[in-house]
Amino acid sequence: MAANLTFRIDYRSPPSGIGQVIPAQEEDKIINIRTHDGVDAGGMIHSDWRDRITEHIIEGTEEDTSSYLDPLRKALSDLGVTRVEDYELDYEIPPKDGQAYTVDEWFNVVKSIM
Repeated sequence: MAANLTFRIDYRSPPSGIGQVIPAQEEDKIINIRTHDGVDAGGMIHSDWRDRITEHIIEGTEEDTSSYLDPLRKALSDLGVTRVEDYELDYEIPPKDGQAYTVDEWFNVVKSIM
């Protein structure tokens, strides 16, 4: 997996899960991250996109952010994610660079408002 990947938080209803890792290369797959209790997006993804998306399942409950923060941090690290885009949160607490949070910065902000 390539380094410098971006994780984009997804606040939409299922099948979005917690968010997606956006590929660095157009031909790479989008990785949808969800918890065990999240909706299996397989049958809900438009057929044009189905072969471009893979799922990464982590421990926790999507309704309880604190239950999946540590597993999410590990997953992002394992996948080589270095940036987080969170368009809802950055209205309240903008990223230091004005564009995207570093992974550590995003986790610190999320934990500070919980």
